[in-house]
Amino acid sequence: MTLRPPRDVTELARMIARELEPGERGTIYSWSCLVAFADGALRAEEFRVLQQVATGLGLAPHHAMFLFEFAQQAARRQQRPAGASRNGRPQVPPPPPPPPRGTPRERALATLGLPAEATPDAIRRRHRALVRRFHPDAHRTLGPVAQREATERFLAIQRAYEELGG
Repeated sequence: MTLRPPRDVTELARMIARELEPGERGTIYSWSCLVAFADGALRAEEFRVLQQVATGLGLAPHHAMFLFEFAQQAARRQQRPAGASRNGRPQVPPPPPPPPRGTPRERALATLGLPAEATPDAIRRRHRALVRRFHPDAHRTLGPVAQREATERFLAIQRAYEELGG
């Protein structure tokens, strides 16, 4: 079998997505976001490429935006204090987070990765699946950063579920 190079980022992401489970595609996208935030500034071109990656990986727009914002928050927590940097140049503080979009229900559904028309049964099933996946006890063997991120994600899932009447 002869492989041809992909035409663009979207096609490359589609090729990668064929070999991955849905959760793994979300992880790949999250890591892509973290790479984009690594220098402390996200340029418009990087954001456009991240959108192409999300499309190629088959992520729903609201799920991709949730992962993007989660990675953005994680990157901000990892940044050094103002004025400190490894390369001797002053570090520019990150811009303030964007104001929350949508109603509290829409934000809660996005946190759970569900569409606006999700039924109570779908919300309950998704909540249970995410709780099993991100419960802090399930990540005891991971490093402290991964444990902290899983715990924060778990708490965000719990708050979203409570907002939806869970």
